[in-house]
Amino acid sequence: MYYSQLVKTACIILFQAHGDDLDKGGYPYVFHPFYLATQMDDEASTCVALLHDVIEDHGDVYSFADLERAGFPAPVLDALRLLTHAEGVPYMDYVQALAKNPIARKVKCADLRHNLDTRRTDGAAPAKRDIYLQALAYLETAKMPIVLKADGLALGKGVLICENEQQAADGVKEIMLDKKFGASGNHVVVEE
Repeated sequence: MYYSQLVKTACIILFQAHGDDLDKGGYPYVFHPFYLATQMDDEASTCVALLHDVIEDHGDVYSFADLERAGFPAPVLDALRLLTHAEGVPYMDYVQALAKNPIARKVKCADLRHNLDTRRTDGAAPAKRDIYLQALAYLETAKMPIVLKADGLALGKGVLICENEQQAADGVKEIMLDKKFGASGNHVVVEE
């Protein structure tokens, strides 16, 4: 888990949003996103892990605009938008869309593994077990390498070829947070 002021802000929002919620096993829900966050190794994915269900579960109280005002950068917000499963969208369509974002993909893999852990539910398999297994298999085998492109004018530069998930996550950070290609990297295009 990564520690920073932004992660602390994510923790506060997590506890405000999910403080009274229980998971399907009867445990305080906050343990689930916090457990995912302990598996992350950078600031963006840690924040996304902590906040991954806030809008989906408490969209009546929190919005992406609220998270933006709280200081979360575009890579975090983009991953959270992809991880928020909109009503009416078939589950595998949702998974295929988020698979192209390395941060969303990393967090969703951890989420699925934790949701499939029957120790959390006294041995009971989740109702969505089969689709969760299908989604995890898809995310773990989705095509690499991927190409990250800064979506602005980068004067012939602005392209990173990533051979694995960690390189892709680092590449998004380099382009969007570290501004390796300046303002050209305010948005990233992901290609297989």
